[in-house]
Amino acid sequence: MKIYADKLLTMTGGDISPGWVEIVGDKITSAGVGFPDGGNCMSLRGYILLPGLVNAHCHLDYTDCKGLLVPGRSFAEWIAQINALKRQRTSEEFLVSIRTGFDDLVRYGTTSVVNIESYPDLIASIDSPVRTWWAVESMDVKRAYEYPGLPELRAVSPHAPYTASPELYMESKRLAEETGALFTSHVAESVDEHDMFLHAQGSLYVLMKSLHRTPFQTGEATSLKLLLKGGYLPHGALLAHVNFFDDEDLALMHAQGHAVAHCPQTHAFFGRNIFPWQRMEEAGVPVILGTDSLASSQSLSLFDEMRAFRSSHPGVGAQRVLEMVTVDAARALGMWGRIGQITVGAEADLIAIPFPENGGRGACPFSAVLEHSGTVPFVMSRGRVLRAPQL
Repeated sequence: MKIYADKLLTMTGGDISPGWVEIVGDKITSAGVGFPDGGNCMSLRGYILLPGLVNAHCHLDYTDCKGLLVPGRSFAEWIAQINALKRQRTSEEFLVSIRTGFDDLVRYGTTSVVNIESYPDLIASIDSPVRTWWAVESMDVKRAYEYPGLPELRAVSPHAPYTASPELYMESKRLAEETGALFTSHVAESVDEHDMFLHAQGSLYVLMKSLHRTPFQTGEATSLKLLLKGGYLPHGALLAHVNFFDDEDLALMHAQGHAVAHCPQTHAFFGRNIFPWQRMEEAGVPVILGTDSLASSQSLSLFDEMRAFRSSHPGVGAQRVLEMVTVDAARALGMWGRIGQITVGAEADLIAIPFPENGGRGACPFSAVLEHSGTVPFVMSRGRVLRAPQL
């Protein structure tokens, strides 16, 4: 099968105008300029064809929570709200939520996702339409935790330093190193967490004390510094949020090969200060984007996340932002050359959006991508067409 489009954004060196790609099975086998000769061809005239988007941090369990939670006076209050909602839901309701979330991801052009899964027993009941790292979330607040068998693609996720013990972090690290599993964890997310670990105070500290839970040392260092200096992370971990750090942390994150998953809509939901992306960029710490969940975000659209990021960082170019959900994400997930780019041998994960050829500001294909709103007309995941426009 060949696909023609007015623009191809390869993400490995500019664009091809016009151009085509050939798909055999689930791989891209060739690409070229102009209209292809012969063969079965889908013509996407008036469209930009680009790699499917990569969502680095998502909680599909909570897709049905949109509009049900408020930021609260503290992060601990928000945690209490979501825990109350979780207690009210059945396994079947969580399954519906996850499936609805996958439908949303497809509609908005995501073809690879790191999904933090609190209920791993549900995974076998779900046929994921896109490439999914089921990051099995672990906590040992009230009882010991033992990881189940990890589904493909393998991933482990000790929740956070206030809910996962040092022993659980070390077990997660061992699993990641022995199996090649992705290791991801929430770290340095909120003021509450910062105050708990650095100052041994605040609402989260009080909450965890009430649960007889202070798993890591408090009162001397931030949670991020404890993990980085204590050897609790495997090389190349994916750390979610990371809103509090210093220059030493940046140097350690760079040396240890870690990347950061930033969720701009959730960041805005909690009214946090502007994310210090520039400092991470200058330190060589990759920042990639995720949608988090509808418990703290308005949509599961990475287009919305890209625009939210650029709203806070207007000096960052459109191409640079798009790299955060394509090639940069691929590299951070150990998938360079396979996802996030259009190149021979890569996975056939492709999306297409309309390309206005009116000479206006949308004439730049990278800007056109960031300005795209609504659903994505064409989505292909692993060589399967999931959405196709009416041409």
